[in-house]
Amino acid sequence: MESDLGKYPDFQPFLVGKTGFYPGVFNFDTNSFSFSFPVSFTYVGDYFREIDSRAIKGNWTLVNSAELNRVYVKNMDRVSLFYDIEKNVVLFIRDERHKKSINQSE
Repeated sequence: MESDLGKYPDFQPFLVGKTGFYPGVFNFDTNSFSFSFPVSFTYVGDYFREIDSRAIKGNWTLVNSAELNRVYVKNMDRVSLFYDIEKNVVLFIRDERHKKSINQSE
């Protein structure tokens, strides 16, 4: 699955500092996937400042922000990042946003 990441150039801003790869899950029914990776950052704030900057440049919108996680959206994609400070590992989850979640008035 790591070799498949090149097929998704929009996700590259979120992979900064990636020093390894732990396979995750791919769900064909929902077209979602997840994986984890260790990062070279030792401080979570530095990691998310870099990610936030790169995501904005890549036209992603930050929709949820907390000390140890972020959620970004772009078109029909939603990316959630969760930082495990004990292991210095990031969990990456990609799923599709549904039309109702894009426009709550429908």
